[in-house]
Amino acid sequence: LNRASDHVDIDISRVERPEQCLNEVSQSSLLKALYRCPNGVIKMSETFDGVVETSNNLATISLHKHQCLAQCLVRSSVNRARDNACELIRSAFVDSRAEVITDNGYPGWTPVARSTLLQTMQQVYRDTFDADAKIQVIHAGLECGLLGEKYPNWEMISFGPTIRGAHSPDESVHIPSVERFWEYLLASLDRISRITT
Repeated sequence: LNRASDHVDIDISRVERPEQCLNEVSQSSLLKALYRCPNGVIKMSETFDGVVETSNNLATISLHKHQCLAQCLVRSSVNRARDNACELIRSAFVDSRAEVITDNGYPGWTPVARSTLLQTMQQVYRDTFDADAKIQVIHAGLECGLLGEKYPNWEMISFGPTIRGAHSPDESVHIPSVERFWEYLLASLDRISRITT
């Protein structure tokens, strides 16, 4: 779209015919499945305003000799919602006679807004930096989900230095925040050890 003149420019050029191509029935079946497959935000959190609870990323679609492979990445802070999203995706593809494999599930983790651990670490932050910590809930896969699945009675929080562009070629860490993070971690561990002993 050319915004200056408010019209669309279309370039047409001849290309070589691909070595393989879907027949009309397969193409129609695949497109119907992709159209029905949820992609993006599926549900917002009912607990935390403005935070995504469940989403799907229809990440890759690739054609091989005699098959098409579509890969999805489902995330949710609630395991039941994650499983429901997987069933939505499964139904979209099974109805098109595709084989669906669900694996590598990443467990959800729902933060506890008023946990004793969180209150303790908020106080440690105030005592250490003379400011209030910014508490934030994000939509991402965290190790807390893996740990919480094995130890459901643990209180957990996730914190760290400032990272930009995580899991991308542009990932970077704000170096001064690493020193603050380390100072905060040591102060927190000291306070927690004194409370629990």
